[in-house]
Amino acid sequence: KMPSSSKSHLRLISTLTAASLIGFKALHSGSNMAQADKRRPYFESAVTLNPMYEKRYKKGEDNYVVRDQFICVTDGVGGWQRKMVDPGLFTKEYVSHIATLYDQKQYKSLKDLLDTASKLTVAKGSSTCVMAQLVEVRDPKGQDSLMTCNLGDSGYMWLVPKASPGQSGKAEAEIAFKSESQQHRFNAPFQTGTDKKWPTKAFSTSHRAQHNDIVVMGSDGIFDNLFPSDILSCMNDFIDPKTLNITDLQGTSNCLSTLAEIKGYDPKYESPFAIEAKAHGRKFRGGKSDDITVIVAQVKLD
Repeated sequence: KMPSSSKSHLRLISTLTAASLIGFKALHSGSNMAQADKRRPYFESAVTLNPMYEKRYKKGEDNYVVRDQFICVTDGVGGWQRKMVDPGLFTKEYVSHIATLYDQKQYKSLKDLLDTASKLTVAKGSSTCVMAQLVEVRDPKGQDSLMTCNLGDSGYMWLVPKASPGQSGKAEAEIAFKSESQQHRFNAPFQTGTDKKWPTKAFSTSHRAQHNDIVVMGSDGIFDNLFPSDILSCMNDFIDPKTLNITDLQGTSNCLSTLAEIKGYDPKYESPFAIEAKAHGRKFRGGKSDDITVIVAQVKLD
């Protein structure tokens, strides 16, 4: 049963029109425009951290890291609450170790970074984790590598923006890759943390990144509530058809976050999570209210 506070919150956000989503501010948002240190390649990025309404007093259980060439999202596993453990404390310490190890270049690979940071974390709990890094590996086509590592049900989409044919005057993003959720069973994601074995079963891959390619990275609060078409709908409104630049990175991440939140509180919505639940023989209807973290990052090759 949804608490009365959540019902009033749902009524509030349900009054937002599609146009007003653009300017909606989440609890925390921030941009990394990478203007001071334009190394080649780099991300221009924005992040929106939007904790579940009932968890905003403690800033939720998701966390993130954003650097010029590196992005990462973690999501504390809620099952620890049954043991009177706050999974948000784990993710806060976990991302601090990820950031330190990355900044000091004390890792051999993204998987090693994911595992080593977890070993260093003292707080009890566990977390999913997804990360991506741009690495300069020039080939004859002028492309660089986008290295990724994913553990659990957070994830990312790699998009390629293209000018639309015809007279529409708009640009459209095409999905080049979407990560798959890693789960032991339904709603039980792979994770790292207290009492977990290392190395983890994190999945690593790479892509050939080109100028203006887009990475949409998020916790399961995004992907449990938004279909790929929903994500593309937000993205396409912010892509300049001439330059293929994202015109408002923060507006894009806010749009995705708010749309996922609205759908997450809709009890009649046939969400991706509801469809997956039915596929596993579970009775579930509606969106899945959860912490929502999303990073929108566009590749720049200067």
